[in-house]
Amino acid sequence: TLDALTTTTCTLDLGDTSVTVPAGTPDGTFTISGRVNATFSDGTTIANGARGSLEVTIGKVKEVDSATLSLATDPGDVTVTGDEKPYPALLRTNGDTTRLLLRILNENGAASHAGSVAAVLVTSNAGELGLLDSNLRGDDCGGISCQLDATAINAGNADRLVLTLAHKGKAATAEVRATVFSTAGDSFETPPVSIALAGPAESIAVASTTSGVLNVDAVSEDADGDEVDSGDTRDELTLAVTATDSAGNDVALPTGARRTNVLDPDGKRVASTAIQVVWPHRETPNDPVTGTSGDNAPILNAAGKQQVRINVNSPASAPLKSGEYTLELWAGVKKAERKFNVSGGATEISLSGPSSVMVGETFTVTASFQDASGAAVPNGTMVDWPEIVTATGTGQLVVLTSKDTRTTDGSASASWLAVNSGSVVVTAGADCTSALNAAGASVATCAVSGVQLVSVQAIAAAASTNPADDLTERNPGSLSTWLGGGRTSAGELLANLPGVNGILLWLNGQWVRYGVADGQEIPGSTNFEVNPGAILWLAR
Repeated sequence: TLDALTTTTCTLDLGDTSVTVPAGTPDGTFTISGRVNATFSDGTTIANGARGSLEVTIGKVKEVDSATLSLATDPGDVTVTGDEKPYPALLRTNGDTTRLLLRILNENGAASHAGSVAAVLVTSNAGELGLLDSNLRGDDCGGISCQLDATAINAGNADRLVLTLAHKGKAATAEVRATVFSTAGDSFETPPVSIALAGPAESIAVASTTSGVLNVDAVSEDADGDEVDSGDTRDELTLAVTATDSAGNDVALPTGARRTNVLDPDGKRVASTAIQVVWPHRETPNDPVTGTSGDNAPILNAAGKQQVRINVNSPASAPLKSGEYTLELWAGVKKAERKFNVSGGATEISLSGPSSVMVGETFTVTASFQDASGAAVPNGTMVDWPEIVTATGTGQLVVLTSKDTRTTDGSASASWLAVNSGSVVVTAGADCTSALNAAGASVATCAVSGVQLVSVQAIAAAASTNPADDLTERNPGSLSTWLGGGRTSAGELLANLPGVNGILLWLNGQWVRYGVADGQEIPGSTNFEVNPGAILWLAR
């Protein structure tokens, strides 16, 4: 019984069961009924227990009732992606092909029966599109106005037919239609399908650069993102090269001889030893995506455009001139130009800073670098601050507190704390290399360098008898520098620092500590000596 399932609709599906309509059966609507297997939406199944009925209309079916034409679907390479996609609507070069799908259906949306199609005519408004198909009546008909062999169509008894179209050389926009004639005397014209036919390249262009300035001595990054010296990896610009036909369609880059020139700001040709232009290509025998040979095949960008790359190849000893450079590019007889900027390496340096400071003061020296044209060197140019040379005075005169190792807007700065009186020479350089001299000492050799003389004056006021007064910071939990003259000890400083119970000094790669708890030295304490300029950690 179905009483408990009255809310469920049972749809009768004949499935593989055949219903034979005897010859001579009059047109009309008939009801087929009987007991059937039934499966309901809640999973309940009844075998031969449900009575159902099906209405069947007997009459003549209109065998050709509609026709459509569209881009056929490319099944894709199942060994790679298996993705299906439409065949292209743009044919870029002579000989390129695409495929259209013609569907001929009866009024039930099924394939037309054999013998129901009298003829199929495929037409286009462009003479540069040819139809290549085994069902053609006669030879390849470029034009196109082609009649397909209806016998072959009818024999297939299928609702779809794939047509192959070929580009025959010139730029055009083709609209393709199909007209289907039935044996009953009806005809059906499909809506048009537009196919763009690209012509030969009429112009080429180089897209905008990936970076505004080609920095000759700027630092770049290696594949792992770690910084590397500018001498190891030079800057490069990657550009996209495009070609278009007379109608503005994107086409393949001409295969004729390619050549390039780079002109400097004065219009003079730059040697390839200074700036190199390369066409990136695959170096592996086979392309892993397409499986085709990859030797010398161009590497395309994400938009499918061929690329050209400009590499700086200039040594620091021969810096390039700053300014606007021009890339000239020929592909076949077509020419394109693209401007890009170059900032050269350092050839001049000037240092600025105070000529005199007092002991206990912090002073800053700024180094400014220019290239051969007088322009500021690019951001990121490497800067070296060699050890300060003591001209007069004894002991340590200054302590380095901070320094820039790369330029910003052509400049870099370093700061020192003056701890003793005397004269010091501050030096800075760019494009420096280090080597050991005959005495085994490390000596920096720089392409350009500058000097700043600074005189450190003694503190005018009388020195305090409390050595802790000469600390730059007296609060616990902070770094402090001792600016006193002569020497003192950690114990003497700690005795005069309320709230501080330990003093640490970084010495020979480890911390040395002197600490007191409840008036007693803690185990392991070392009452170390403190010299002028020593940087200490005041512990709680």
